[in-house]
Amino acid sequence: FHWYFGVVQASAGAAALSLSLDVTSGDLELNGPAGGSVTGAIADAVGAITATASGGAGGNSFAWTNTELADDDGVFSVSATGTTNQAAYDGLVIAMDTSGDSGGEAHGGQYRIRCTVTDSASATATADFTLNINGNVE
Repeated sequence: FHWYFGVVQASAGAAALSLSLDVTSGDLELNGPAGGSVTGAIADAVGAITATASGGAGGNSFAWTNTELADDDGVFSVSATGTTNQAAYDGLVIAMDTSGDSGGEAHGGQYRIRCTVTDSASATATADFTLNINGNVE
C-alpha cells in the first residue's frame, strides 16, 4: 500500500464585486443675489466623479442617485441630475432659491451622491460621496 497525502485546494472563483469612487474633495460654492436664485454644477466643485468596479462577474451597469442630507434653511433643490447610468457622473446641478433673503445671509447644505454598480450575476456594490454646499446671498 502506498499512501499519498496532499492538499486539495478549491478554486477561489471570482472576487466579490466592489466599487470605489475617484473624486476630488471640495465644496460647491453658490453666490447669488437677494430675491433671486442661482445654480451650480457639481462639475464646477469637484469635476466628474468616476466609479471603478472590480471583481464580480463583469458586464457592469452603473446607477447614480443623490439625496439631500441637510439644508439648514430649505433653500436648496436639485435643478438637473444629468446622465446617471455611466461610470462617470458630473451632471448634478443644485439650485439655491434666495427669494426670501435680503442679502448678507449664508446657507449650508449637504447631498449624498451614491453610485450602485450591478454585475451580470445581479451582485451589487455601493459607494458614496458627500457634497457640501455653501450658499451666500449678496
